[in-house]
Amino acid sequence: MPIIQPAEPGQGKLLPVTGHYVVEYLEALKKRAVRVYRVTKTASGEYHAEAIDPSAVLGLSGAERDQKHFLVERDWMSQAFAETDRMDTLLAPLVRLDPQERSRAVSALKTALAELKVKKAEPEAKARVIMDTVSQVFLLNKASLKLKVSDVTIHEKTLARDTDAIMGTALEFAEDPALMAGLFSCFQDLSNGQTINHVLRVFTSYTSFLRRYQGWHQAGLSRNLRKVFPSVYRRTYDALLPGLEDRLMTSDQVLQLSDLGFLDQKEFTLGAFLHDIGKMGNIDYFESDLAYDAEQIQQHVFLGAGLILMNYGNSHDGARMMAGDHHNALGHPGGYGLTRLERERGMRKSVPTLRVLGSDSRSFVSGESLGWLPVEMLAVVDVYDAMTDNSRSYKKGMTPAQAVVFLEETMAASGKLDPLLVDLYIDELRLRGVDVPPDRGYAFKTKA
Repeated sequence: MPIIQPAEPGQGKLLPVTGHYVVEYLEALKKRAVRVYRVTKTASGEYHAEAIDPSAVLGLSGAERDQKHFLVERDWMSQAFAETDRMDTLLAPLVRLDPQERSRAVSALKTALAELKVKKAEPEAKARVIMDTVSQVFLLNKASLKLKVSDVTIHEKTLARDTDAIMGTALEFAEDPALMAGLFSCFQDLSNGQTINHVLRVFTSYTSFLRRYQGWHQAGLSRNLRKVFPSVYRRTYDALLPGLEDRLMTSDQVLQLSDLGFLDQKEFTLGAFLHDIGKMGNIDYFESDLAYDAEQIQQHVFLGAGLILMNYGNSHDGARMMAGDHHNALGHPGGYGLTRLERERGMRKSVPTLRVLGSDSRSFVSGESLGWLPVEMLAVVDVYDAMTDNSRSYKKGMTPAQAVVFLEETMAASGKLDPLLVDLYIDELRLRGVDVPPDRGYAFKTKA
């Protein structure tokens, strides 16, 4: 038997799991011939791992199953998921369902997710269920979205309402650090270039970032920022707002960091979940090797915003704007979005720009703010995920460390992403255990 040092979760090629985990996925492990090892420790402290038949775990006692004495290939789930993760393959059977069946399916997923909150299971198992549930809900939304308001029936409205409730449950799950760690473990290898995997990764990362921001805000983020803004951030924001009066160049004026209640967070989580739904209208382009086409790429934000408005109604304006404006780039010429287009066409009255981040959508829509807090948070997460995706055929994915430098020295420095939010997201990545440079982020810059 080889000597094996079991890897920590998220490290190495083998993942230590409990016997309950093996039993939970027994059929899938056997079907895909995934290697399962049982680990024993010798008197000298060496670990020995022997390949076993996964079915042997069924004969163990409950106490033996409780121990993390087994190893499995860390990315076996993502590999299995990728085998069938072509959008057209996953979507086809759902499109054939009638509207009532799709509505019932989302309702059943909502119930199952609510029951999962009280179910006793290890985080990795729960995380897999959440991932599968969110994936199915996204696909069912895609299969149900209508292009005309007149085509939206009570079944699509019910599906939208249940999806909104699922976002609330997802937020409640986000309060469990162990479960969130399990989710990130499940998602970190989902990088096969498929749109749905990008959506799921962004949804998970954004939800975590949103919760972390709220914690920082309640702990006095704005108060601390007032002290460090002149020395750490003033010059950067001078460049973003070159015409702003000197007396207005304060952190409270330039950055409206609002308190986000549960309903706000649920709305923004829904927006992150649906932010790329517009790509589904031209999925053959987005999942192909075709050359860059600005018109086709930009169209997805307008279609996405329209789909959310028609199918979710006026009560979800926040989610609509997140889909329509997450490529706004703080008004930079390289950005695009629904609100910018409306201003360019004269549909919005132009007003002087007084800040970078507004605390409400009205400030952004009027042009008083270059961006809106939840939208620009999504933009940071979205860019980071795109930069670290290894599967895109037209470029090699960056390492987390490289992506962090890119966020700060390219995107934020050029005025396309908010510098403070980039720094806070770097801290969020670090707290999640992502290997990012120690000399980056808000905590490092302000520690003095």
